[in-house]
Amino acid sequence: MYTPYLPGVMVRNLSPFRTASRRVLVPLIALVAACLTLPGLQPRAEADLAESVGRIDEPGHRRVVFPVIGGASYSNDWHAARSGGRLHLGNDLLAGKHTEVVAATDGVISFVRVADEGLSGRMVTVKDAEGWSYRYIHLNNDTPGTDDGAAHRGHTLMPGIDVGARVKQGQVLGWLGDSGNAEGTSPHLHFEIVTPEGQNMNPFASLQLAQGKRVGNLCRFNDNPPATPSVASGPGYRSLDVNGGVFTFGDVGYYGSVPQLIGQGLVRAGVRAVALEPTPSGKGYWLVDDRGGVFTFGDATFFGSLPQLQAQGLVPGAGRAVAVEATRVGMGYWLIDEFGGVYSFGDAGYFGSLPELRAAGRVAGAPRAVAIESTPSGKGYWVVDVNGGVYAFGDAGYAGSVTELRAAGAIGPAPSPIVGLAVTKSGRGYWLVDKVGGLYTFGDAGYHGSMLGTGLCQWAEPVGIAPTATGAGYWVQLADGRTFGFGDARYLGGIDVAAPGVRAAGIASSS
Repeated sequence: MYTPYLPGVMVRNLSPFRTASRRVLVPLIALVAACLTLPGLQPRAEADLAESVGRIDEPGHRRVVFPVIGGASYSNDWHAARSGGRLHLGNDLLAGKHTEVVAATDGVISFVRVADEGLSGRMVTVKDAEGWSYRYIHLNNDTPGTDDGAAHRGHTLMPGIDVGARVKQGQVLGWLGDSGNAEGTSPHLHFEIVTPEGQNMNPFASLQLAQGKRVGNLCRFNDNPPATPSVASGPGYRSLDVNGGVFTFGDVGYYGSVPQLIGQGLVRAGVRAVALEPTPSGKGYWLVDDRGGVFTFGDATFFGSLPQLQAQGLVPGAGRAVAVEATRVGMGYWLIDEFGGVYSFGDAGYFGSLPELRAAGRVAGAPRAVAIESTPSGKGYWVVDVNGGVYAFGDAGYAGSVTELRAAGAIGPAPSPIVGLAVTKSGRGYWLVDKVGGLYTFGDAGYHGSMLGTGLCQWAEPVGIAPTATGAGYWVQLADGRTFGFGDARYLGGIDVAAPGVRAAGIASSS
């Protein structure tokens, strides 16, 4: 079944809209076409764990506060040569004698020494809840105003800094000095970070980020909620590039792609893919191009396309297609064009469209539509425009929109264009993602992080979002092919779109 495109007037999109479930009064036409089902073998891109959130292209680091009050002079002297063939296992932070040092993180005091012994001299260690240790070496051993090496404990550590004591991030531990083999050198804190397994890690990146300095492509610490990757998030996901290439990650099947069809002479070159939708079984998918052409792979069935309707004179030159959404049982789908026109095929019901609302004078303005998602019952859907306006049709519930937040002054007046929509399992909420990586939650959609929270200095623009099977996370697809997982979403890999003119177009999860 299909619905015609209804040209309309300019739309307004600041308020929720809900239309009664109904069909426009047009004849029902059965559309039958051959299904292109070409299973094949496609190499899977290997997951590079170094590209998981918080680690991408960056050295290891821990979220800390700078351990010396007022800052210090230091360099990346990690593994610098030391006497006796030793390597330097930390960074030396030079500051005036008796400068306060603070806990880099919350933790428990696991070691204290106030005797002038060995190379380290006076020192203290803080261990955090994850088993990482932070060592403060060469603490002060001098009576204030002297270099006598005879300071009592109270000039080395604050009262209560004993083994077993709990400390908070930023709490003063004691004072910097020149004890141990630092005697005769400039006073400094030798600061170390040690893994739970006892291996030293270069503190330099952590110290730089603690001071707001750039490290590679990191400009600050990740402030997203902690990720909780889980196999419950689903078997994997598929990424789509603009040429119709399909890339599978995790345990999801590959059933063909547009370049494969072109290579076999079944499709002409020049396809610009815009959306990918899996079948309910996960054993196939629909791929849609910007003209509204539908390509079926695996067990996906063809029910019609926009070029087919145009060829039959049933629609007057529809606009650019932007998204596809399958029905619950996979016996139909909705296509949406950039004007918000909704076209239903197979068992997909028609419940309204933006041109219909414009024609009725219920909205003003003409923002570009970017996504459509159906309700769990299949008796309604949400349409989202580029400004973040959300339109609910059929039994879809309205839970808020970016335009509403803007009108209320909750966000700035000019947010970035919206590029994707994902709906929660209950259908009582949804996520929107914008072009700069901002993430907006409505209804019962939980916030699990965004690109803005990763701390990266720059990243490619997002082109889509897909929820996990549990609804406790989501994947965000970037135009450069990288995929970021948030919440319980597992990172399983990303596509390489380094070739000129190629970029990712979207992502689909098997949830």
